[in-house]
Amino acid sequence: MSGAVDGLCLFALVTGTPGRARLHAADGAPVHFVEAGGFTWAVASRAQRPEPTLEALEDWDAVVRRIHARCEATLPFRFGAWISSVDDAARSMRGSARALRAALRQVAGREQMALRLLGPEGVADEVPTRRPPSEYASGAAFLKDRARRAREMREVPELAAVRAAVARLVRGERADRHDGQGRLRATVFHLIDRGGAAAYRRLVRQSAGIPEGFRLAIVGPGPAYAFAPEVSA
Repeated sequence: MSGAVDGLCLFALVTGTPGRARLHAADGAPVHFVEAGGFTWAVASRAQRPEPTLEALEDWDAVVRRIHARCEATLPFRFGAWISSVDDAARSMRGSARALRAALRQVAGREQMALRLLGPEGVADEVPTRRPPSEYASGAAFLKDRARRAREMREVPELAAVRAAVARLVRGERADRHDGQGRLRATVFHLIDRGGAAAYRRLVRQSAGIPEGFRLAIVGPGPAYAFAPEVSA
């Protein structure tokens, strides 16, 4: 990269860069793979942070997918990650370096699938109750209850049969139960080996299925958005 720029869109950390293959962002700016802080950063020059419009979100995802298709491991950043320089970003994330390296190893040669559980229309989901901190006898009791609630939010018993059916393909899992508003009740993200999506879909279809009244949407394959550590840029 050469010349002065106002900032950089930070798309992902990667390993196994695509060599001479040329990639471009939606506005035509070339995607560069820059070494800094022991990582390879996929970035593109941009004067300012992109606005969160539907078109911009779709454009960002399209770039990340092109990067993912050409690199061995792709660890995407959230939409709108924008930095003044790669060196500054590397310094700010120094404390997360170990977690980032572990995540890159986990996603190498893999892709993400997602199971979205849709509940019956007009029937509210039951979610773990949340009590105000003042109702707890001690700080330890508060922390214990918060851990219980977080655990329950990750449990999706309606998908137990489906999760068991695909278990042999799964290399990583994240589950998120939603807040009970609307039809989307939960999302389970699975990390599988690249090229395994057809087998994954077949196993889902052959499984014992889900309770009556629910629907299941299979999303993927795609970059491993759900398996990136929580870092800011």
